Amino acid sequence: MAVVSVCAIAACGEPKESTLGTQGLRAAPEEGSAIAVPPNATPEQIVPLHAKRYAPGFSAEGPLVKGELPQGARSDHLLVLKAGHCYRVVGAAEAAVTDMDLFLYDPDGVQTHQDPGQDRFPVLGLQTEICPQQGGAYRVQAHMYEGGGAFAFGLYRTP
Repeated sequence: MAVVSVCAIAACGEPKESTLGTQGLRAAPEEGSAIAVPPNATPEQIVPLHAKRYAPGFSAEGPLVKGELPQGARSDHLLVLKAGHCYRVVGAAEAAVTDMDLFLYDPDGVQTHQDPGQDRFPVLGLQTEICPQQGGAYRVQAHMYEGGGAFAFGLYRTP
């Protein structure tokens, strides 16, 4: 998998309008859930723990994407997805962030999935699987709505 950061803080322009609305919507992790997260865990430590819950049976595809953003900023990252597999994108931000969202755009720039949950643990591909008909470069946009700080997300795929 090739991961390339395409632009930095808020320099990418506005996304094209989505044709799928709130796909990827899911509930935030519940208090007392089966996945215990240490209080001072970094986003890089949290993502694999949440992947066990939100992407069981999926394998990590490449290294985690990591970054840091102030409140209100965005960053775009390219991921190469292959036809014949389904994917999930599992993310986390540090405790100073109260709302981080992820958006997925297909190779034509059309938004296909988003995580509008108001938390710091975005996941794409829960409600509607991410199973591309054709492989290509997909763009994941991280957006810090409330708070700022470090984040990470990982791409997980079916065998």
